[in-house]
Amino acid sequence: MGKLKIFAGVLAVLAVVGGCHKKEQSEADKAISNIQLGVQQGLDAVKGAVSDARKDYQKSAQDKIDQVSASIEDLKKKADQADSQAQAGMKQTVRDLEAQRDALQAKLDKMKNSTADAWKDMTSGIDQSISDLQKASDKAAAQFDGAAKK
Repeated sequence: MGKLKIFAGVLAVLAVVGGCHKKEQSEADKAISNIQLGVQQGLDAVKGAVSDARKDYQKSAQDKIDQVSASIEDLKKKADQADSQAQAGMKQTVRDLEAQRDALQAKLDKMKNSTADAWKDMTSGIDQSISDLQKASDKAAAQFDGAAKK
């Protein structure tokens, strides 16, 4: 009978310990789940911030391209109104600017479909292309204005 009581006591202790272990495991699983959820939410927030920055950059770049496009249209009108001697060179300048703008627009369009890492790498090239196009457009405008004054 004493051995039976000892055996029953050992079983009771094992059941309690086993139950505690299950309870501790359950709490650990909950903690791990909460950590995983927090990490996922953090990743989602970072992805959202990157996506917002990407959209803002693309809008800004597109606005700059649109501004230069308006300048090119003004230059095209000036070329159409120029005398025949200046007109050929002016129209060629406009075609060159349009080709440069179209290449830049293609880069920006490619960026829209690129991965998050790739678009960051593309920004410096697009920024340089925008700067080059703006300078070329400004230079052409100054030349066209100089030709009109002659």
